Amino acid sequence: MLTVDTPVEKYGNIWVKREDLACPPPGPPFSKTRGLEAKLLSLKADGIKVVAYCDTSVSMGGVAISYFCQQFGMTAIIFYPKYKEGNNRENLEDHIKKWQEFGATIVPLDKPQRQKINWYRARNILLKNWSNSFMLEQGFPYKESVNETAKQVKLIPDKLLDGTVVISVGSGVICSGVVKGLLELDKDTQLYGITVSPKDLDGMEKKIRIRSNDVFGTVNLKLINGGYEYTQTEDMKVPFNCNRYYDSKAWHWLIEHEKELKEPILFWNIGGEGNEQF
Repeated sequence: MLTVDTPVEKYGNIWVKREDLACPPPGPPFSKTRGLEAKLLSLKADGIKVVAYCDTSVSMGGVAISYFCQQFGMTAIIFYPKYKEGNNRENLEDHIKKWQEFGATIVPLDKPQRQKINWYRARNILLKNWSNSFMLEQGFPYKESVNETAKQVKLIPDKLLDGTVVISVGSGVICSGVVKGLLELDKDTQLYGITVSPKDLDGMEKKIRIRSNDVFGTVNLKLINGGYEYTQTEDMKVPFNCNRYYDSKAWHWLIEHEKELKEPILFWNIGGEGNEQF
């Protein structure tokens, strides 16, 4: 169902790992579909019939879950923040249509609060109303997500990992997979993770290294505050399908610092928008 080896394309002097092409249409252009597919199949094998997620106003997580649940004969329950002004902020309008298209049950959360509180509220609703159910954690911080991304690192031509890799960091899960891949390849690559929203950089780095088993800090990882709020977009023109809320923020940083980076330079594009194919 997923693309085994997404292409590495060159734009100017920068190589781009097109992980936005991991899941062909009608699935979302989103590389977390790799680990999610494996996780859902594992849950199904354990007898789970209902999978739920508490989505944000910009994430494609709910679209991916709805898509796979339809494919696997499971029920998707998508909770989302319903704001008091009645408007669906950011990407919600389009994403709700996709959830419906893929047959998900949609549950609005009135008076939404912080993301973690929303998650606990959603889980309580799920447990009261659906048996044989499982509440997925925000950002899919599962070993399947890390391992499947690490496999993609190992498919990249070795010479392209002799310089610099740049990636956006939201939950840090995909970055963890890149770290794991570089660690297992014993590469001396410089990896820059550009945050998509304010983060505790030391705390995030610790999470990334724990998930990737890089307990001794072997991989050259440097996290950088991108200077954005989560729901803020980066609207610069990018020559491939690049998500304005996530990857475009890291691309902007890369373009500004390209001359300072060791070549070859590889940009890890986690996701795009819509189902555009470039």
